[in-house]
Amino acid sequence: MRGGDKTISLRALTLPFALDEARDVVERIVIEAGLEANGHNVSAAARQLRISRVTLYRLMHKHGLLTAVSNLP
Repeated sequence: MRGGDKTISLRALTLPFALDEARDVVERIVIEAGLEANGHNVSAAARQLRISRVTLYRLMHKHGLLTAVSNLP
């Protein structure tokens, strides 16, 4: 990460033993944090995460996060 970026500690988490499962857990945490930090604005979150908006939507679908965004007022 670049200087000034926020970091999260994974020490308190109980991660799955398989690497692919651990990646999924961390991926979801980062996506949720990006969405929350940007007021659930998908375009802004995608810019912050340095991925395309389409990729973010695909990952949100993968992790079951689309309904959380679409239910916002």
